[in-house]
Amino acid sequence: MNWLMRLFKRKPKRNFPKFAESQCHGALNEAEAIIRRLGQHKVTAADVTVRFVPGTRKFGRDWAWHVEGKNYTGYVLGLCSGNGNTVQIGIDPARQTDPAAVNRETLIHEFAHHWLSRHNFSHHPAYDGLIPGWKSAREIVGKFK
Repeated sequence: MNWLMRLFKRKPKRNFPKFAESQCHGALNEAEAIIRRLGQHKVTAADVTVRFVPGTRKFGRDWAWHVEGKNYTGYVLGLCSGNGNTVQIGIDPARQTDPAAVNRETLIHEFAHHWLSRHNFSHHPAYDGLIPGWKSAREIVGKFK
């Protein structure tokens, strides 16, 4: 890429809620580092927005909400849009703007989907044990495709 193209290349937008900016940036960087460390897939920067969804059911210390879709119906701790540009994370409904209520493991998991969405991967087995909840999510949702 020549110097002129680099000059006009836009930085990806990070649209994170103010109360959770540091957690979001940290989890985004951690997910990227895991993928780069493994070295199987290329990481490409893209815009991403994070939204917190008030939980309706608690699983251990984590809050989930119910979704109905063509591929999965049930409770989820987090979701990443198919294009990887929107991440949704469940949060305690009584603490929706409390930074201490942010589920870091779920953020890392969903940001991994954000980074891997360009490869159209859903819970690739190579990341089992590296990304929180990766293998168990594949077992719940179904086999890797």
